[in-house]
Amino acid sequence: MGSRLSTLKSLHKEIGAQHEKMTESSVSLSTNRHGVPMCDSISNGAARSSPRSIFLSFVLLKDAAWCASAFVKRFRREWDDSIELEDGASSSTSCFIVDDVPVFIRLIPAPIPDNEALGAAEDNFLWRGDKSLVAHHRAHLIVTAPLPGKRAGRAFAKVCASLAGEASSVGIYINGVVHQPETYRDFAQCMKDGAFPTLCLVWVSVVRLESGSFAAWTEGLEALGRMEMEVPAADIDPMELFFFLADTADYVSENEVDFQDGETVSYTAGQKLPLERSPGIFLKGRDTWKIRFQPNELLAHEDEAHA
Repeated sequence: MGSRLSTLKSLHKEIGAQHEKMTESSVSLSTNRHGVPMCDSISNGAARSSPRSIFLSFVLLKDAAWCASAFVKRFRREWDDSIELEDGASSSTSCFIVDDVPVFIRLIPAPIPDNEALGAAEDNFLWRGDKSLVAHHRAHLIVTAPLPGKRAGRAFAKVCASLAGEASSVGIYINGVVHQPETYRDFAQCMKDGAFPTLCLVWVSVVRLESGSFAAWTEGLEALGRMEMEVPAADIDPMELFFFLADTADYVSENEVDFQDGETVSYTAGQKLPLERSPGIFLKGRDTWKIRFQPNELLAHEDEAHA
């Protein structure tokens, strides 16, 4: 594992250095045309190993201080998993081995600039209460697990959940949104029952289109080795759309499902929606699975339900 770990350390260092440089120069993370922060823009073109294929988050802190050894103690209290702090890390970066998965944490003693984090918290419609602490965070941790797949995702989610429990934590910034620490920890509790923490690793964005319909897409499935999904348009309640796509992402993640063109996914007991692989609409530069809602059939199904 030595040579592989060395390579992964180099990758994490490169991502962290580029992000720190951007932070110091007050350059915000770039966004796609819908204003969604794109994780693969962090490298600004320098780290071409496609960061969207690894697990990456930012833990927002009230204070510019963090203790790796204290974190290990907290993690061991919370999770029935092995964790070891590797020797040879720099003063700002620590490498942990969690269930044989390397996870890197780097302290950046500065906030994410230009109120980017507050905007990402505003985009989280599950957030309840005051967001002002996000706007006033003073530092952040870069957390990376530079390996794809379900096992790495589980280790990464446990690390982020433990970091969310630290007194200084005010938010977990991942996949374009900032989660409340307590909400992220709630999402992670399912692992204690053996379930996979999809909502810790995958976010579903929902937007209203000019037509009045809603569209949605996932961000985070690629790091799990699966293709992202998009719903180009649907005439249903936005929260219903959110939970439908979140449930579908959970099914895909938990069971490591690889769809095929022409297959269908269930929306209700009486309706199946077709899948089509094609270039991304909201997620540019990659293919995604399109889930096509058919309004006439939806209306017919609703009429039958109320008959």
